[in-house]
Amino acid sequence: MRMFVDTSVIGGCFDEEFDVVSRLLLAEFKSGNAVAVISSMTPEIRSPREVLTDYEEDL
Repeated sequence: MRMFVDTSVIGGCFDEEFDVVSRLLLAEFKSGNAVAVISSMTPEIRSPREVLTDYEEDL
C-alpha cells in the first residue's frame, strides 16, 4: 500500500497527541507493509535535528 506522507507525520512522533499512531505508521513503512510517498513539491524539511534523525532512520 502506498501512502502520501507529509512532514507532519514525522513531527507527530514528538507530539504527545499523535506519538503512538505516528510511530505505528513509521513502523509499517520500515517493515515494508506500506510505502511512504513524499511529494517532490514538499519544501526542504527545516525541523529540529531529532525530527530529521527520526525521519532518516525510519523512511
